[in-house]
Amino acid sequence: MALKTTIIVNSLTLKKIFIFISNWRVLLPFKQNINKVHLIFWLFLVSFSTNMNAQCTITGTTVDSRTITCSTLSGCTIVYIGNGVNPTSLVMYQNLDLTCLGAIQLIIRNNANIDFSNGNYDLRLGANSSIIVENGGNISAGSNCSSSDLIWIGEDKVASCTGAGPDVISFPNLVVGGGYNTVNATSTIVCGSGTSTITAVRNPTPTSTTTYNLYSGATGGTLIQTITTSSPYVASFITPNISSTTNYFIDATTSGITTLRRQVTVTVVPLPTITNTTPNSRCGTGTVTLEATASAGTINWYATSTGGSLLGTGTSFTTPSIAATTTYYVDATNNGCATSSRTAVTATVNPLPATPTITASSSTTFCAGGSVNLTASTGTSYLWSTGATTQSITVSNAGSYTVQVTNAAGCQSAPSTATTVTVNPLPATPTITASSSTTFCAGGSVNLTASTGTSYLWSTGATTQSITVSNAGSYTVQVTNAAGCQSAPSTATTVTVNPLPATPTITASSSTTFCTGGSVILTASAGTSYLWSTGATTQSITVSTGGNYTVQVTNAAGCQSAPSTA
Repeated sequence: MALKTTIIVNSLTLKKIFIFISNWRVLLPFKQNINKVHLIFWLFLVSFSTNMNAQCTITGTTVDSRTITCSTLSGCTIVYIGNGVNPTSLVMYQNLDLTCLGAIQLIIRNNANIDFSNGNYDLRLGANSSIIVENGGNISAGSNCSSSDLIWIGEDKVASCTGAGPDVISFPNLVVGGGYNTVNATSTIVCGSGTSTITAVRNPTPTSTTTYNLYSGATGGTLIQTITTSSPYVASFITPNISSTTNYFIDATTSGITTLRRQVTVTVVPLPTITNTTPNSRCGTGTVTLEATASAGTINWYATSTGGSLLGTGTSFTTPSIAATTTYYVDATNNGCATSSRTAVTATVNPLPATPTITASSSTTFCAGGSVNLTASTGTSYLWSTGATTQSITVSNAGSYTVQVTNAAGCQSAPSTATTVTVNPLPATPTITASSSTTFCAGGSVNLTASTGTSYLWSTGATTQSITVSNAGSYTVQVTNAAGCQSAPSTATTVTVNPLPATPTITASSSTTFCTGGSVILTASAGTSYLWSTGATTQSITVSTGGNYTVQVTNAAGCQSAPSTA
């Protein structure tokens, strides 16, 4: 398939550029002082990106070594295989001789590989060149691996696929060692600002005194420090104080041969800060969730302001169960750099109020229709089992009543011991039974009897089940049951007492003394009916026999008078 080739020329003063790709020869004429030219070719196999002032980058899923020539890389002192991201494989289909470029750095980047599996070929670099294999880079030959797969630097055979004695290392060892005729260097991270330790060792490891130089630039620049070493030939540089990420460059000289400078980056990580904390509280023993945020990195939680064990990480931390207010501490780490100090975050434990008590205004056992006031001991607020929120409630229904109090911290107590209210039912409204008519004549009476109860209270004040009534009036009764509850008054029973007629008088029609054979008429005063002592029932009787005669009259109510005077 056709691949895209991009050649970038930056700020060059050139008459012409020759590009040799496969069997094509392209002549490009330019005027002087060209700022930037983008040339897009759709070719058969290979893709190059070339920065002609110092660096060239060879990219493409599969790159044929036959398309790489000194002309295509002219002027480059650093040649990258791959861009560090996309896969690139430079396949050796013939010997690749780059000695014409002079001393260069050939850098095999992440996801890039030089593949010798298609035959036994040589890769030749100019004298004093370096091969650098970054992490993720590789040199391989697959099943075709042999000592005939060679890499040369100048006139020195430095590596083969299988290796050949102490002076010719194997491809795998070349990869693991990070390259050849270069300086492998590592640096410590600087937190905020300060110095870094750069540790450098020449690769392959020297066998004689080696001098390392630390510079500020890839070429020229300031010589910062020189260290001459003997076995194990490792140099440790201390950088100046820096506050931003800085590139340094190191070369090594052994037996008069100096490597190209190798870049080492000292990373400055800004110190993270704790930007916000959120304390929290709870009521009584239990866990508390605390929160914090940081400018960067991982948030760490501790029980002490310095030292101590790490309790947890993250923006949220749940404490163990605690019974008292406890202070925890938080810091942040970012790429090995920590905040300058830990920040306190408090988990507050507010005490619960004492369990409240309930005081009743009177007995909690009463009769239906009654009530009792229940009062809680002092708190800031109250919650009764009825839902009421006042300190006192009036209760008229049977049941168990509890209350919880809340203190000023908003903590609620356990429920109080229940107060049980018992409401006894009232007896049924009693009835009154009269022994006879409740209407009678003066001097009469009637017995009134209440329906059954445990005790009785008549409207007269009497407390017996039955009373004898001789006076007119309305009579009611209340009964009390075994629980001491008194009924409603019964329906009134009305007693009517009719008055007796006045004692009648007798009027004689003539003298009540007369001779035998004579008679007299006796007449009673007016009434509704009459009863004479003779048994006569008329108003007047004729008497011819001596004796005492009386009469009683009955009025309309049927009441009989006292006997008249004889």
